[in-house]
This record gives sequence, structure tokens and C-alpha cells, in this order.
Amino acid sequence: MSITISPSGGVARTITGAATAGSPLIDLNGADNVTFNGLNTGGNSLTISNTTVSPTTGTGTIRFQTDATGNTITRCSILGSATMATGTNGGNIQFASAAVTTGNDNNTISFCDIGPAGVNLPSKLIGFSGTSNTDPGTGNSGNLIDNNNLFDFFSPTVASAAIDVNTGTPSLSITNNRFYQSATRTQTIGAAHRAITLNNTGANFYTVTGNTIGFANSAGTGTYGFVGIASSTFIPIFVSVNTVTATVVSSNTIAGIAMSGAMSGTTTSAPFRGIYVSTGLATCNSNTIGSLSATGSITYTSTSTSASDVIGIFNFGSSNWSTDNNNIGGITASNSSTGAANIYGLRANTTSTVQWTAVGNTIGGTVANSINSTSTATGTVVAGMHNVNPASTWTGNTIRNMTVAGGTGTSTTASMIGIMCSASSANHTIGTNTIFNLSNTNATAATVVTGIQMNGSTANVVERNFIYGLTTATNSVGAEVNGIRVGGGTTTYRNNMISLGLNIGNAIGTVASNSATTGINGINEALGTNNFFHNSVLIRGTATAGTGASYAFNGTQTTNTRSFRDNIFQNSRTNSGAFGKHYAIKINGTVVNPTGLTLNNNVYFANGASGAVFGFYNASDVAALATPVTGWRAVVGQDAASFESNPQYLDIASATPDLHLSAVLTTAAEGNGVDVGVTNDFDNQTRASFTPVDIGADAGNFVGGDLTVPTITYTVLSTTCSLTGQNLTANITDASGVPTSGAGLPRLYWRSTTSFPSYQTIIATSGGGGNYTFTGVGAGVIVGETISYYVVAQDAATPTPNVTSNPVCGS
Repeated sequence: MSITISPSGGVARTITGAATAGSPLIDLNGADNVTFNGLNTGGNSLTISNTTVSPTTGTGTIRFQTDATGNTITRCSILGSATMATGTNGGNIQFASAAVTTGNDNNTISFCDIGPAGVNLPSKLIGFSGTSNTDPGTGNSGNLIDNNNLFDFFSPTVASAAIDVNTGTPSLSITNNRFYQSATRTQTIGAAHRAITLNNTGANFYTVTGNTIGFANSAGTGTYGFVGIASSTFIPIFVSVNTVTATVVSSNTIAGIAMSGAMSGTTTSAPFRGIYVSTGLATCNSNTIGSLSATGSITYTSTSTSASDVIGIFNFGSSNWSTDNNNIGGITASNSSTGAANIYGLRANTTSTVQWTAVGNTIGGTVANSINSTSTATGTVVAGMHNVNPASTWTGNTIRNMTVAGGTGTSTTASMIGIMCSASSANHTIGTNTIFNLSNTNATAATVVTGIQMNGSTANVVERNFIYGLTTATNSVGAEVNGIRVGGGTTTYRNNMISLGLNIGNAIGTVASNSATTGINGINEALGTNNFFHNSVLIRGTATAGTGASYAFNGTQTTNTRSFRDNIFQNSRTNSGAFGKHYAIKINGTVVNPTGLTLNNNVYFANGASGAVFGFYNASDVAALATPVTGWRAVVGQDAASFESNPQYLDIASATPDLHLSAVLTTAAEGNGVDVGVTNDFDNQTRASFTPVDIGADAGNFVGGDLTVPTITYTVLSTTCSLTGQNLTANITDASGVPTSGAGLPRLYWRSTTSFPSYQTIIATSGGGGNYTFTGVGAGVIVGETISYYVVAQDAATPTPNVTSNPVCGS
């Protein structure tokens, strides 16, 4: 049997009254299959309104209780003014706890307008409560809240929510609803204000999808205004659920919100948390927080002397977490007093024993200053993704167009960080992320801007990330800009592309010193046990003031095990009014072959028109790679198979640089690397399909040149002379090969002080195995003359003689 209640006659119909406080206007007590259908066509509409203003438990407009099942309320206006705090039974529609055998199951609330009765605002609109989470059993389960307008729910003094779900409701679907405030709401006593509260750790699962929270109307225009005081919070979606079956929070939009007042609080006291998982297992995918196309979709303005956090999506539980394909942008935070105004896109403070997976998120929109903190307080932080505890797998995310005006923190508290992993857990994977256009606008503070800040524990991989366009306006000697900054852990960094320096006019940071970490750093390795393999780094731009340094690679630790192989480190930065130095590489150490260091098979290039220096080691500049005695190889004791030459990046000038390699220009990167177990490249191409191992993040069939010098060894001639001369046998090898006959055979040039003042030429005879004999050296020289000679193997890499010796022709 079923009953349908609908308006007729083409006019609006109203059921109204002032029910006794603690009671509903309509009580569906054990009722099944009852439908209230307002129709909303042809002039028909149905309003059900309880005008009673009361905080008493049970006050409301419609109540489901005692196993009310299979009922529908659709296309109606359900109005009320109950004022109890969340967690207390009541609301315009309430699902009560008086279950008998099944609970209040499979009821639907759809296409309704649910709001205040007159000017008296309800503190909550739909409430769920009960004593049992058993399903099947006496828990409320299978209910659907779909396509409703839920509006003007608020209390200035107690906690409020549009939908308030508590113990006794093991499952529920909240889909495609619109939550808004038609006027600005002001709290006089700090309390929690929420659109959706899921507060039931005994729940099986909830589904929260397709909802819009914000704006001043159902059309999505205007602003959802909220004015708070010190302890006020606005959490559009609050989740505290069980740890067994995942609650799904997906495809929701939270936008069109303006918060202001003397609010403050950080982490779990943050005044704004768009989606907050307090407890339990939840997936938070494909949500939009703010806007990717406009600034100021969500604004937060504090007048507090204390710090505030504004967080897009935050998990403080202890379960695994999935956050994929979320869009977070159009957020501006400010403070007109002295408190910091911090912004975090995605943040987790879960335990170190669980996993956080984040794939395909976009943090920061297409416009400049998409995420922007205007606070100049020293503690201000803006971070795209912030991980304190769990193991993380973060791939394919885009972090862009974020700006901060303050902050003097360093390392994990830097003013601007694209991706921050300071978790003590192991097995982090941070890969294929794109991070660009992060900036600090403060002109004087010692600010730090970092693309990826990596700490972590062991077995971590940071790979195939693209980082560029990080800037700061400061001229402070304590400032830093870092593509990747390493703060600890055991990590392999491979196939990353990093380009920094464009639009940074000041030569920030200190001049080079044995422990300098400030300045512009493509990679800043301060701590950790690390491998850096196949990375491509470019520092560029023009410094117009200051004496600060820049480094493609800046290694500031001395003793830990670390390996740097197959990388390209290019610094093309130049000075125009500045006086800083611009290095391809800096390594700390004071002796040849410093402890723990493996350094080889890299390409270095420092070519700025002013200020370019090859490297820095043992508190001194090093001018070149191969210079005898004072060169890089000599003082560091390594890098025998590395090169100092232009790697030939495709495009180093544009705002979005291309650090792939030219297919037509000769590059030392072609085939001169060593296999360190990196099987793919930046583009996920298989390295083994190219020839043979290329240096840098880009693998391909490039144009290689003869870039290795021949190796020539022999026993020097004796001082004995004769009319027929002596024979010299040399072993000569070269990566490009040495001819054994015909043109190109090695040659020996000799002369004497008197008899033969001009050089005489002897062409070698090959004996196989790299052995070559030169016959008749010094033939015809008289006793007492000095003979000079040298051996040359023709090679494009060595246009000058390799070896010179000066025996005396004795008797």
C-alpha cells in the first residue's frame, strides 16, 4: 500500500504550524511508502513549514522514526527554525533513533528547497541519529539526499550544519545538492559551521558526490559570507567515519566563499578546511576547491595576531588516503594584523604506517596569483602538497601560479613549497609532477621558494618531475630558490628537469662559501644519502643587483654516501649590474676523493657572459674541468669521464624551457653516460632503445662527437744516442678508435738543439693491440745534444700534443 500527497488546482499549497518544542510538525512514525510530491509544475507547489523556534531535542518539520521505510519527499519546500547544536536530534527533516527491526531505510529526499521558516534560521536542516549501526538491522541505511537546495542554515552561538549525520546511520548517499547562504552570517560565539557533517566512526560507508557548497543562491552566483571570531571554523565537508569501507567524497565543488573576522588556528584548528577527514577511511577524488580560472573564489581575511591555516583538503586520520584529480585554486588569504595567513592545497598528518596516493591533481589555476597569501608575517607558508607522516605516491600532479608575500622559514617551513615531504616514513614516490610559477613578492625578507622539499626515510624515488619559473623579489643574502631541496633520507633523484633563474633580477643569497646553501640552486643537497642520476638542470636569467651566487648543483654536505652520475648541470646566468658568481657545480670537501662521493659521467657548462665559474670546491673557485693540477678533476679526484661542454638543450630562452636535447647539434650527452640502472628517461622512453647510454634526463639518438682524448703511454727514451737512433713503442687507445694503417696513424715529432733544430716526423707502425712503434728517434744526433720529442694521436678532442719528454743524448 502507498500514499501520495500532492497539491492540486494549479496553486501553491502550504502545510504550516507551530509544533510543540521537541516535536515535529509531521511524524512518519513507522510509515512506509508515503510520498510528498510538490510537483512544482503548472503552478502546483507544496510547502511544509514548522515555525517553532527552539533548541529542544526533536524539534523539526518532518520526522522519520520507528522503521519508516521507502518514503519519498520530492519537489517540496521544507522549512523550519530549530536551533539545537549539531549532534542533537532535530532539524527540518530528522531521521530519529526509535528503530524496531530495520531502522529508517531507503527513504529519498530530492529536488526540495530546505531552509528557514521566515526570518528565523535553523541551525541544521537534515539530521540523522540512532543507537545502532547494524546494517541490515536497526541502523538507518540506504537513504538518499539528492538534488536539493539547502540554504540559510546557521547559528551565531552553536555548531551548525545543513546535513548532520551521527551514530545510527551506517550508510547514506548525499548527491548533487546545493548549499548556500543568501546573506552573510556572523558568529558571536566561536563554533563549528559545516555544510555536511559525517560524524559516525561506526558507519559502513557514505557517498558524497556532485554537491556544490558556496555562493549566495542555487544558480552559483554571489558569495557565501561567513564572519567568525577566534575559535570559529567553517568546514564545508567534515568526515569522521570507520576504517573498513571507504567513504567516497568526490566531484564536489566548494567555491564562492568569503570568510572574515578575528579567526585563527592551524592544522586541526584551522578556520577553513574545504574537505576535512578527521578519522577513518575516505577517498577524496575529483573535487574542486575554489576555481582554476579566476582568483578570489575563496577569500579568507583575518584580523588576528595569531596564525591561520586555510586548507583545501586535509586528512588528520590514521588510514590510507586517496586524493586523485582534484582541482584547487582561486584562494586568497590575508591578515590585516600580524598573524600569518597560510595556505595548503592538499595536506596529510596521518600516521607513518599508511599510504597517501595523489594522482592527477591540479593545485593553482591558469591565472597568476591563483593561490595567494598576502600576509607579510615571518611565519607565512604557502604549500601545494604537504605531507608530514604517511608514505606517499604522488604522480602526475600540477602545482602552479602560487604567490606568497611573507615567510622567512627554511627547509620544511619555507615560505613557498610546491611539494613538501617531511614524513619519517619510507618508500615515497614523487614522480611526473609539474611545478611552475611559484613566487615570493617580499622585497627584503630572507625568503625561501622551493619546488620539491624532500626529507623522508629510506627507499624513496623522486623522478621525471619538471620544475621551472620559481622566483623571488627579495635582495636578502639569506634567501634561496631551490628546484629540489634535499633535507634528509635515502633517495634516488632521476630524470628530473629543472630550470630556474628567469625573472630573478637580484643575485640573492650569499657569495660562495664552503657551506653556502643560499642563492639559486637547481638542486640543493643539504643532507641525506642520495643518488642523483640522469637529471637535467639549467640556471639562467640576468642578475641586476647584489653579490649572490647561483648553482646548477649545490652539494653542501661532506661525509654521507652520495653518487652523482649522468647529469647535465648548466649555468648560463649572467650579471648586468650584479657581482655574483654562477657555478655549474659545487661540492663540499677539503681533500682529493672526499669520503662517500662518487662523481662521474656528467656534462657541465658554465657560460654566462659575466660571473660564470665552472665549480667550487674546498673553499675555492675551480676554473675548468681538465686543467692540470688546479682543475676540477685534480682537486676533487674524480670526474675523469665527465665533460665540460654545451649539452645543447632545445630551448633555454622561453618562459617554459625545453630541456630535451637537440637532434642536430653535437652534444657530449650522446652515448657518454654509464648504466646506473635507470631504464627509462624523462618521457618514459626506454633508454636501451637508444645508443648507448645518454647523459641527462632526455635519451635519444643525438649527434655525438669525438670528445674523449687518446690515452698514450710509453717508456721514455734512454740518454744513449747512436747514428741510427732509438725505437720508441707506445700504447695508444681512444674511444673513437686509432688507425692502424693509412691516414691518421700516430706520429712522433722530435728535434735536437744543434743537428736538427726543426722538428722531424716519424709515422708509427702498428703492432696490434694498441701498440705503435716509432723507428729512429734521434738518428744522426751528436753526443751532448738535448732531444725534445712528443707523440700525437690525431683526435678532434686533442689538437695539442699529449706528452713531451726531454732526454740528453749521451755517449
